[in-house]
Amino acid sequence: MIGRLLTLAFALSLACVPARAQVLQTPAPEDVPAPVPGDIGLAGAECPDIARYLNARSAVAPSLSPDGARAAYRTSVTGAPQIWIADTRAGGAPRQITFGEPVTFHEWSPAGDWIAYGVDRGGNEREGFYLISADGTRERELLPPSESFRAWGGFSRDGRRIAYAATEPGKDDFDIYTLDLAPGAKPRRVHEGKGGIYVASWRPDGAGLLLTVTRGEDANDVLYLDLRTNRTEVVFRPQEAASYSSFSWTPDSRGFYLATNEGREFTGLAYYDFDARRLEWVETPGRDVESVELSHDGGVLFWTENDNGFSSLAWRNRPIGNMASRWPGAPRAGETASPPPTHPALLPPGVIYSLEAAARAPVIAIQLSGPYVPGDIWVYDVRQDVRRMLELSAPRGRGRNRARSNSSGSSGNNLPALRRVTESSLAGLDAQKFIAPRAVSFPSHDGVTIHGLLYLPRGASAQMRAPVVLAVHGGPTAQARPDFDAVFQYLLARGYGVLDLNFRGSTGYGKKFARLDNGRLRPNAVKDMAAAVDWLAASNHPVNAGKVAVMGGSYGGYMTYAALTLLPEKFAAGVSLVGVSNWVTALEGASPQLKASDRIEYGNIDDPEDRKFFEELSPIKHVRNVRAPLLVSHGANDPRDPVTESDQFVRAIRERGGEVEYLRWPDEGHSIRKLQNRITAYRRVARFLERTLGRGTVDCGAK
Repeated sequence: MIGRLLTLAFALSLACVPARAQVLQTPAPEDVPAPVPGDIGLAGAECPDIARYLNARSAVAPSLSPDGARAAYRTSVTGAPQIWIADTRAGGAPRQITFGEPVTFHEWSPAGDWIAYGVDRGGNEREGFYLISADGTRERELLPPSESFRAWGGFSRDGRRIAYAATEPGKDDFDIYTLDLAPGAKPRRVHEGKGGIYVASWRPDGAGLLLTVTRGEDANDVLYLDLRTNRTEVVFRPQEAASYSSFSWTPDSRGFYLATNEGREFTGLAYYDFDARRLEWVETPGRDVESVELSHDGGVLFWTENDNGFSSLAWRNRPIGNMASRWPGAPRAGETASPPPTHPALLPPGVIYSLEAAARAPVIAIQLSGPYVPGDIWVYDVRQDVRRMLELSAPRGRGRNRARSNSSGSSGNNLPALRRVTESSLAGLDAQKFIAPRAVSFPSHDGVTIHGLLYLPRGASAQMRAPVVLAVHGGPTAQARPDFDAVFQYLLARGYGVLDLNFRGSTGYGKKFARLDNGRLRPNAVKDMAAAVDWLAASNHPVNAGKVAVMGGSYGGYMTYAALTLLPEKFAAGVSLVGVSNWVTALEGASPQLKASDRIEYGNIDDPEDRKFFEELSPIKHVRNVRAPLLVSHGANDPRDPVTESDQFVRAIRERGGEVEYLRWPDEGHSIRKLQNRITAYRRVARFLERTLGRGTVDCGAK
């Protein structure tokens, strides 16, 4: 009752304020989003409502039980990310085991008794850590949420301890801690850090930790922390910054596999002999190696490669070390099977976001998202494929029992080698109507080749050209990839094109390309957006380059602001999600994780010359140039790009009489995690784009 009275009193007070002052107030009460009504419509409709696309489910972050028989994963089927358990062998209905705040991470203990997970409060990224049993009937709080930022570092191989990085409340530097899982144990600080330092991997024998130290957004150094002495030694710290990731130790603790671009343009697959302190290359393709995973016994090595954003999967017998594969028929040392024989029929095209091996079984979990699959999980059992290959190669003739197999890799009554564990709902949508992109490239203003993924709607032609959304990703060290994007597919179904842009600074195209926007080079990435619109206009694609909207989140939100302020003649509208408008205030208010890399990626705002550069780079400096309508969305609890970044930009637009819609979420952070909020947000975004870009190539009736 008190809350209603306060709200009523506030509304009455506004009635006494001059109209001009009400318009200028930012944030205003009406900036807090209210649910946008809308009928989801009938399944099979020619132009489905945006809510159907947002209700398409996905399953992410598979973590296997030690025996590989079950997979824990996260899905938002209840409206927020929660942990579910699925049987990987016998099938059966998955079951939900967490029911509270949105879950931010989870991992199955190698001992099999617990699943660790994290939650924050309203998207503030200050996580608490918990343990829950696989049946969901027992739960323990390890570390309650606090004002500290924490980063999970995983279980020790025996499942008795965890490691993590954490800041002191109000501080920016991370320290390293371990915690024994015995009841009553207290965290033990084992390393006092500086800046961004995180746990990358436990050594299998529990004697030490690999730590990564931030060195810009696309690079890191690596330390080894001996837990017996609490001393650290440098493993990798090259003169030219490089990236090191996806560490996978051999069971004997003698070394580990990893993905790295040390001394190379693209990330390769390497082995580090820990005893000899020597790096050896295993695979060096002309494209990035990404996820690396070694089977539980060290016998078979898996990895993925990035081919214009699409993932390919390969595996081979462990090529370095004394341990040979324990599975007869597996590839010989140094021999690669790429991809395993069952994959083409059962894995759709898309992006493999994770590989994870079971702790005590030759089973690998695969998470994939693609244009036709919003996100699901497969498991691959190497034993089944080996058995199939042996049976296929066995002698055949009269009087013999012939081995039988099918296209899914099953052998006799055995399970398929590769099988889909989850099949997330498409909310009544027809996947055959989804549209896949084509990879495109074109020169920018200075001759640098820029890349992207172009989605063209059905019905587009020289007579009916499609309006276009230029999508700009976050990061900036990220990549536009051909996974499932609900908003893209909605717009495509309504006859709008999408160019998902990989401007300079994106990953996936080599080390040099990823660093072409560092420091004082940053304005060149903004010019890449102009080059993209010019390329659309000059191309033979059936698009309307006079009707282009720019849309992006996080760093992409900054790029949206920059596009509207510095390239106002190019764009008909803009949608900025959690964007930066003032680099000085954004860098000063960033979370500790971002501050650890910002000085290398951007510069030092404590330096007068750098500060002057940032002031000139900031879109708020040029807000007077904005002509196009703008929609802005930002979570009030965002610890990465403070909500004040959008407050000040919206306020400046309103003061100049510009057209701006503002969605300021009181219960969200750097992303919109709650389903109802997502539906409300993207209904507003969809209507805004349809209003500002006009009609697409598909007749969906009145907008």
